[in-house]
Order: sequence, then C-alpha cells, then structure tokens
Amino acid sequence: MPFQELDELPAKRLLVGTHNPDRHRGALFQSEGNQRQHGPQIDLLSVGRDECNVARVIVDGLDNRRRRPAVNAGSVLNGGVALNHEDVFSRDGPDCQRRFFPEDWTSPATTRIKPPGPVPPEVLHMARRTRVVCIGTGGFARYHLQSMLDQTRTTEIVGLVEIGEASREATRVLFAKKQAACPAFYCSLAEFIADGGAADASLICTPHKYHFENVRDSLLNGLDVLVEKPMVMNAAEARRLIDLRDKTGKLVVVGFPGSLSPAVKKAKELLRAGAIGKVTAVTAWVHQAWKTATVGKWRQDPVISGGGFLFDTGSHMINTVVELLGEDVAEVSAVLDNCGTPVEINAAVGGRSTSGIMFSLGAAGDSIQCISDVMVFGEAGVLQTGIWGERLNVKTKAKPEFKPVTLPKSLGVWGQFVKVRQGRMDNPCPPEIGLRFARLMDMIYASARKGRVVKA
Repeated sequence: MPFQELDELPAKRLLVGTHNPDRHRGALFQSEGNQRQHGPQIDLLSVGRDECNVARVIVDGLDNRRRRPAVNAGSVLNGGVALNHEDVFSRDGPDCQRRFFPEDWTSPATTRIKPPGPVPPEVLHMARRTRVVCIGTGGFARYHLQSMLDQTRTTEIVGLVEIGEASREATRVLFAKKQAACPAFYCSLAEFIADGGAADASLICTPHKYHFENVRDSLLNGLDVLVEKPMVMNAAEARRLIDLRDKTGKLVVVGFPGSLSPAVKKAKELLRAGAIGKVTAVTAWVHQAWKTATVGKWRQDPVISGGGFLFDTGSHMINTVVELLGEDVAEVSAVLDNCGTPVEINAAVGGRSTSGIMFSLGAAGDSIQCISDVMVFGEAGVLQTGIWGERLNVKTKAKPEFKPVTLPKSLGVWGQFVKVRQGRMDNPCPPEIGLRFARLMDMIYASARKGRVVKA
C-alpha cells in the first residue's frame, strides 16, 4: 500500500502538499475515493512547484529512502511547514529542527512526531509562495524586485502595474538580468484583476500621493499590503487607512527598513534592558545629494510628494528616532530651508518626548552621498545605529570603545513582510506607525510655518 510507513507514525494528522492534488490523491488512499482505514489523517494541500523539491527530502526521511514516494511535494507537519531544506531539515540525523517548529518537535526520520492540533491559518500562508502584484515599478520598486527575485522559494511575482514605458523597460531589463520571466504589465490593479490575475499581496511603490488609493483598492480586493514609506500624505488619510485595515481584516505593513530591521529591534531590547542606563538624549542626522537628484521630478512637486527631503529620506530618520524613544513626542521646534525649491531641502528639528527625553534631527538634502547616523545617549553608555538599521554598536563606561552587536541575518523589507504574513514574527510596522509619522510631520511643518514650538 502506498505510504505504508506513514501509517506507522504516531501522528494524528499529516498535511501533504502537492502542486497537483487531483493527480496525487490516489497515492494517499488504497483506491480512488476510499478513506484510509488506519494511520494518521492525511489531507492534501496545493503548493507551488518550488516547495515540491523540499518534500522529497521530508518523505524520503519518513520511509528511510527505500523508495521514491509517489507524492513528491512539500509537507506540513504538526502545524509547521518545511519551505527550505537547508534551513529546516538535515537528512542525516534528528538534529534538524529550525525556525518553523516548536522546541519539542523532532525529525520525521525519527518518527517521534508530536500530535498536531488544527492547522493554524498562518501555516497555510507558509505552505505556498506569496503571490504578489507590484504597483509601481520605479527605482525603489526595482530595488525591492531585485531582492524578491532572489527569494523565489517564498515569493511569486504575478503582475506589474506601471503606466510609464521607461519604468516598464527598466523592469524588463532587471528580470532579464535575473534570468526570470517578466510578468505582464497593467495600467491599474483593476485591470490586473479583470484580466483574471490572482494575488495574495500587493507591493505599493507609487508616488506618495497615490499610496492611499492603491492601499485602499488592495485591501478591498482581499490583498495584504506592503506599502513604501511614507504610508500616506497626512494624518487624515492614515486614520482612514487604519479603518479600512480593521474592516477588511487584512495585513498592512509600512516599509520602514529601520522598524523592520534586526538592528533596531535589538536596539530597543537593549534600551529596555538598561544596557546604557537611563536614556537622556537622542540625536540623528542624514545627508544626501537629494536636491540635485530630484530636480524636475515628482519628488519636488509637493502636491504629489507631500514634502521634500525631510518627508522623503528624512522619514526614515524620524521613524527610527521615535522607535528608539519608545514613546510619543510631546513638542517640536523646526526650521526648514527650501533652498530655492518648492519643498524643504535642509531641516533642523528639536523636541522632547512625553517623559522629557530631548532629541535633535539634522537633514541636509543639498549634500553628497546618502549616509546617516543615530546616537542614543544614556547615563551609562551610548548606542549607535543608522536610520535604516544598517548597523548597531554599543559602548559603556566599562568598555568606552564602540563594539558591534551581533545580529541575525535579514532578507530585507520584503523578506520581513513575508515572515509577518507567515505568522513567524509580529508586525513591527503596522499602519499606526504611519499615523505616528504623519502626526509628527504635521507638527514639524506647523512649527516651521508659525516659527514657534508646537505641542502635541
């Protein structure tokens, strides 16, 4: 009988993934349509072909590799799923547990399987690749796409929404360089759906003015959303978006690399643990050749962009500083300089948090390169990172030289989004973070306009 060894396992339920459930259903039963009389309950789950390669290893382990199993597909065991052989399984022994399984779970090859409960919804996310439609394929979108094309085990790009032919061509070139087939282009999400397109999520990288409408349309069409920063143009849009998220029950992640980075996550843990003592002040700066790079482009049109260098690149700085403060801002004072353009290019911002921690922000958009620094000062030490979470160093009274903190590897913003979708991590950057930024920017612009301190 096929899969005889599976009948001997002390598991109550086994989900076997297959890219063709109808074809493989007979392999799991004595005859077509007849239920198995003993052994674990076996259900079929449709998965992508990439996961099928993993499953051979899993099932080979179950039957001690004596024969090739009839179903060569990914398997979900005990509420966990194997998507990556290298990360999850070792074919040569029981020491194969990795990130997906509970501490007391052991290798299928040992046949010591913890009886599973109901398979949670997030496991179904993990059992197949996330099908994503990318809305906007400009420079930052292509930055994400390049990373996503290296994550094909978890990601399938099923459509591209872009109206500009130059961006379309640059995207085609990117796919060609990655030796990947370029999906079809559409002029809108509605056109993608009308053409029969099916996706699980959208990546939104349009000019800022169009973020809200694209997030709205994605949520209303049942898609989870990763939206580039800033989330929306103002606090009013942010509140409407949060209401939509709540009504649809879908996931929204704002693409702030700092909030999504292992460095900022670890920094917050260190600060909570008192690694540098009581925090007394935070300072941050960022400089970039932003003014010259954006001449004649939408980023210098305030109607489309919502603001200038501080609102754009500077949003990373503002968000990371408030993340590290760990509390709301009580008051700000800001001086902005447009440097002869329609939007702010340079900025100096100071303020206090609700507990009285002082902070200062410096933004120089008429400079060179694109470099940042964030320093958190405490009574017993100093913590250093970057506005994108690109590093983490700490020094203390006992060790007065900066030492790097070891951090886990990250696949970047998209990789973190997939982890959140799979239920493998909490959402570190929900729409409430976008609302927090929008409110603070409203305070900064009001202070610069009025020439005085503005309180929350």
